[in-house]
Amino acid sequence: MLFFFGFYIFWELRIDNPMIDLGLFKLTTFRWSTLTRFLGFIASAPAFLLVPIFVQSFMGYDQRSAGMIMFVGALGMGLASQFSGRLSDKYGFRKFTFIGLGFLVITNVWFSFFVKDSSLVIVMSVLFLNGLGMGLWMAPNMSATLSTVSRVDYGSMSAFLNLVRNVGSVIGQALTAAIIAGIMLSRGAEVQLDQLSESDNPAVTDAFLAGWSLTFRVLAIVTFIALLCAIQTRVFVSDRDDSN
Repeated sequence: MLFFFGFYIFWELRIDNPMIDLGLFKLTTFRWSTLTRFLGFIASAPAFLLVPIFVQSFMGYDQRSAGMIMFVGALGMGLASQFSGRLSDKYGFRKFTFIGLGFLVITNVWFSFFVKDSSLVIVMSVLFLNGLGMGLWMAPNMSATLSTVSRVDYGSMSAFLNLVRNVGSVIGQALTAAIIAGIMLSRGAEVQLDQLSESDNPAVTDAFLAGWSLTFRVLAIVTFIALLCAIQTRVFVSDRDDSN
């Protein structure tokens, strides 16, 4: 895989019409906003995998009810997305990216303290804030990245940003599964995640919750790093504005 990735970079740098202009990574805003997007989706995607498992296995809700509970997160995301992109064009994308990722840091830490008898109100509140945070940073981040390319490149660049999102989401979910499975196996709790609700062994529950807690603490750290990356875009934007 690394060989083909290296060959791709080698090839793209030497042809006249590359799929993606890799020279864009020399631009501070493009480089840091892309890295912010990548880390942001690593840190945010696992919630959509883990929270339904938690709600069904430990809170006793069926699949339909779990879907309705998860809708609260989507509602927060939808509400924030309605104004974040538009207002970020007026007030600057850094403010919204900073606030949005800040919400994700807080909610990831909050997720890590969930226990099997956590109240539904708390779970739904954290989900809503998590979705609100995602809606606040995603559109401004994409706007910041696209601001560094010409209009003719919007199509290919949008596809590239979707690729970054998908790769980040997959890595985040794989990291989550690896951490939880590793802790459960180390404690002798060899149970599939979709079979947690069928297990009445307290050791299995404790092992999963230990993995859950560690996972979201790691994700909080990743989100904080994404926040630092977002701050780095400030230098280039200021320099560019001064030069104009």
